[in-house]
Amino acid sequence: DTVDLRKYTLFAGITLMTACFTLAISSNLAMVFLALLGLRFAGQGLLSHISNTSMAKHFDKSRGKALSISNLGFSGGEALFPIIISSIIVAWGWRISLFFSTALIGLIFVPFVWFVLSKYLPPENITINDPDAPKFSRLSLFKDTGFYILAANVVVVPFLFTGLLFYQTQLADSKGWALEWLSFCFVGYAVGRIIFTLISGKFIDKYTALKLLPFHLIPFILGVLTLLLSDHEYAAFVYLALTGVTMGLNTTLKSAAIAEVYDVRFLGGIKSLFATLTVLGTALSPLLFGLLLDGGYGFVSILYISGACLIFVMLISIQFILVPKFVLNRS
Repeated sequence: DTVDLRKYTLFAGITLMTACFTLAISSNLAMVFLALLGLRFAGQGLLSHISNTSMAKHFDKSRGKALSISNLGFSGGEALFPIIISSIIVAWGWRISLFFSTALIGLIFVPFVWFVLSKYLPPENITINDPDAPKFSRLSLFKDTGFYILAANVVVVPFLFTGLLFYQTQLADSKGWALEWLSFCFVGYAVGRIIFTLISGKFIDKYTALKLLPFHLIPFILGVLTLLLSDHEYAAFVYLALTGVTMGLNTTLKSAAIAEVYDVRFLGGIKSLFATLTVLGTALSPLLFGLLLDGGYGFVSILYISGACLIFVMLISIQFILVPKFVLNRS
């Protein structure tokens, strides 16, 4: 919100590069800890936050399309980098894979950001370091009903999917599936996520993200229902494909919805709060799911709880359609 986009992105890229290099040469636990902290902070944290926030801030009528295109980076990375990095690890070892990542960031990403954003100028509705600009406190968000509804939508999908993904071995065992088959079914997840990441932008620009928000959870609900009703091996493919649809929609919708509700001048600070909640949620879900499994609850019980959470969030999100103050008025 207050720093030039090129400087901020370069800072994140160089921090990520340094973290990769530190892990590559690590010789003790302290170096590993600092390197992993840097990777999580700069890569999964800052760069994704910068991307989504910048797209939401800089685009208005085409915000959905811009977010859907930029979010293809997530899907592309999930599809390509595990194959590339695992191949390098098998051939030359994990340290070489990290040196490769360091070189990739230093030789491609950092120069790309430097040149592409060299003539960057913020739009008129975005002020950088303006002492006369209005101030904003994130504490005020907690007084807003819409914040809690948005937070539920932002957190519930990654929270539940992370928990289900973390215990996919137990899921496969409970269904009598081979783990290799369940792993193969992630192709359906990737296809569903990529397709609906792309097409979501057009619908957001036409109907607004807030009006679409309640419905994007339906595929995930149907996926959970499929697991509850069937032990057939193809149920795994259907479940993951439907989950991929919701994940593709969620990635684009949540950033666009936040931009529709709040002033884009403060979007960086606002989205950072939502990002923090997401990180906490994905950290807690494996713990909570594990406690349930250790407590004697089977995977069927976990699926019932997951489905109930999704339905609850969907129902409270209907307020964005029914209550006019939540809906963005577009010209």
